[in-house]
Amino acid sequence: MSGKPVDILIVEDNYSFTLELEMLLKELGYHSISHLEDGERALQRILKLPPDLILLDMHLKGKLLGIDVAEAVAHLSVPVLFISVAGESLYDRTQQLPNSIGYLVKPVHPITLKSSIDMALSGLKQRTLPAGREEAPPQSVLLKQEQTYYRVAFTDIVYGQSDGNYVWVYTLSERFFIRSTFKDFLAMLPPGDFMQVHRQYVIGLRHFRSVNFVDAIVHVGTFEVPLGKQYRESLNAFLGI
Repeated sequence: MSGKPVDILIVEDNYSFTLELEMLLKELGYHSISHLEDGERALQRILKLPPDLILLDMHLKGKLLGIDVAEAVAHLSVPVLFISVAGESLYDRTQQLPNSIGYLVKPVHPITLKSSIDMALSGLKQRTLPAGREEAPPQSVLLKQEQTYYRVAFTDIVYGQSDGNYVWVYTLSERFFIRSTFKDFLAMLPPGDFMQVHRQYVIGLRHFRSVNFVDAIVHVGTFEVPLGKQYRESLNAFLGI
């Protein structure tokens, strides 16, 4: 498997609410879900095995509050979505954390939960960084296969193919998709690592093998993709010819 299922950790001491969250997450396509009830165990688990996303209640069993856990793992840059009751007095502290992506009030609406998770995992949130420090560019993209989301490294992507409002993404052994226009998908890719070779196709340059200009075919990995006339000049420049 080229991608890794998105790993979500729920830290919540209300078991019935946790079951509700798990049900909502599975309906949204997230199936790798863990649950812990107290802050101490959650902190140990996060430091040992950081998840992709933490859904964190403000008030937990044990000595540590949810905000205490979040502050202790802020250096890991794991996005944290706080969940609690309305009028939470600790809200201001959550705003100071660079890894905080928002605050949801119980009961959580599925649409609000989905938009918050999408924002966290796509890296769209503007984070406050120290002066002179730039945030590292993302190394992967969130893609879907059947009903499950996976995080796929850009280096594993062989090529992408536009299909209306979706893009099919191929690795050497798997096929994924993402709901996106082709223009927006191209904007997600690291500059210099990919090249558009057709109005519907983009290739990962590390997987380039050869090109047949007579038949207008580009060989990438174990695949063949079409080469559009207007993209030949860019490919010539890449090949140095």
